[in-house]
Amino acid sequence: MVVELQSGRDLEALITRLGPNGCIFIDFFAHWCPPCRAIAPVYEQLAAQFPSITFTKVNVDQTRDISTAYGIRAMPTFIVLQGGREVERIQGADRNRLQQLAQQYAAAAAVANPNAANTAERLFLQQFTIQSERFAKYYDSELAQMLARSVVPPRISDAIEEKGPTLPSAVELMKWFKSSFFRWIHAPDCPQCKEGTKGGKEKRPVKQGTPTPEEAAAGASRVEVHTCPHCQAEARFPRYNDPIKLIETRGGRCGEWANCFALIAHSLGFKTRFIYDVTDHVWVELFLEGRWIHFDPCEATFDKPLLYEVGWKKPLSYVMAFGRDHVADVTWKYVGDPTVARGRRRMVREAVLSSYLSKLSTRLLNSVTPSEEQRKKRAEEIRVERVRELIECIRVGPIDEKDYGGRISGDAKWRLERGEMEGAGAAATEQLSCYTIKVSKEGANEIGEFVVEYDVVRDEYSIGGETRRSFLSSLSSASGLQRKEEADWKMAYICRQEGSQEGAAEWEADLSGAEIDSVTVEARDFLQKEGSRVILTVCSGDQCMMVFPGRKLEIAGADLSPGATLHVKAQFMGGSNEHSFQHAQLFRASLEDPKGPHLSMRFKLK
Repeated sequence: MVVELQSGRDLEALITRLGPNGCIFIDFFAHWCPPCRAIAPVYEQLAAQFPSITFTKVNVDQTRDISTAYGIRAMPTFIVLQGGREVERIQGADRNRLQQLAQQYAAAAAVANPNAANTAERLFLQQFTIQSERFAKYYDSELAQMLARSVVPPRISDAIEEKGPTLPSAVELMKWFKSSFFRWIHAPDCPQCKEGTKGGKEKRPVKQGTPTPEEAAAGASRVEVHTCPHCQAEARFPRYNDPIKLIETRGGRCGEWANCFALIAHSLGFKTRFIYDVTDHVWVELFLEGRWIHFDPCEATFDKPLLYEVGWKKPLSYVMAFGRDHVADVTWKYVGDPTVARGRRRMVREAVLSSYLSKLSTRLLNSVTPSEEQRKKRAEEIRVERVRELIECIRVGPIDEKDYGGRISGDAKWRLERGEMEGAGAAATEQLSCYTIKVSKEGANEIGEFVVEYDVVRDEYSIGGETRRSFLSSLSSASGLQRKEEADWKMAYICRQEGSQEGAAEWEADLSGAEIDSVTVEARDFLQKEGSRVILTVCSGDQCMMVFPGRKLEIAGADLSPGATLHVKAQFMGGSNEHSFQHAQLFRASLEDPKGPHLSMRFKLK
């Protein structure tokens, strides 16, 4: 990153901070100068390539004290300072000479500093320099923040404005982002026949295209070109990096999800970090309740840092956090066994990495914090945050793997190929809740009914007047099922997991604590098509009855065995294509007009 100097005092402070071995390049430029504009990208590349050198720039029309002090008369002019003393000067946009001097002084710095990176290490570290520019390049833009705030529902943004950023508001923001705003794109739709380019009998290779000027302007450094299996037309999938563009397109894979969510969170006042894992995943952290908390918008999960290593089985090695004014190695937060993870870190010497991140953090802090006093204060805050974060990484006792599932975002075949599905690639997962509903007089309402209800939109149970969150929380057993929200159709429902041929859920009610006069079971909104089916049954003792959508099933207490257990079971089956998992749905309901509850069990007590 190139730091723009605003005054002679800035330069003096920088020289003092770097000491006698510090090497500073200064680019004296003007916006009206075409050669200055032409050489600027080269200068930026050198700054990323040689982190041991501090690259700065001075606008001669605005910072006249530095320009006058060095007698600048032509633009561009490049000056090299070593220990505060001018040692080299280039007048004009001589890129070859500039490259030569950068290599020369970087090599000298490596001799003077054993922690300087070698060529291979520099190539590896360069990716972190690029990521560190994210806030300055995208998130701090007033236009970007204004656009980001404009898409957030007022109920969320108003609550944050009134109470400030809180953990509940962050969770609410992520739920809205996942269910209503952003969508996962495994493969783009065909521009010609409008069908999806995913699927077909033959697996077609994805080609790499060249970004158009418009795509490149929106930060797309690469473009996937997919071939439609239906009409053979080509569909482009630019991998945009500019979150302003992502607010428009509202779709992508994990990179686009984290990038866009980070901008929106930052625009609403959340202290935000972009988390980059070199094994090919990204997510976000928000500073709440005195600590940096893990948020993964495409997984709709938070505060589960071991999700990737334990749940997805990813062998993590380098995980970096990029904030507005600092960079941190947070690998140890996201791994269960630091010793094993340390054995995977072979790309750069630890001392070199530590030195590099320290310099990168200093550069970021200097670029966004105007005064020396403010820099010292913020540096101390960052240090305290870092100490607390490292203490948080200390784990005692075994890790319960049941707390971490496999990846849910993305196409099942794609997740399977990446080895990120739960159960080391199993297509469906067993989710054993083992919850039993205890029917009792204590939980009965004023008319003597013990009521159990489930609302699929709120994903919430009411059991004897008590609330329980999530579909799985109150089941006695479940397998191969998920609660799914469709952002485009604004619907929620229960269906099979992608790739599962069958699925089942069972509720168990213990009737031994109450005398039952009658039981009424009602379920709403089934969807069954193209050979896929969902069957809902109620069983007690050796009797079972089917529940039909929208019709009440009434059972007299005399037909129940004394002290019986009632079992309500939903079974999903059938279908023969890749979308069959969605063709049998239970409790299908509109997110905008829910009309719940969608399952009701009423136990009339004597």
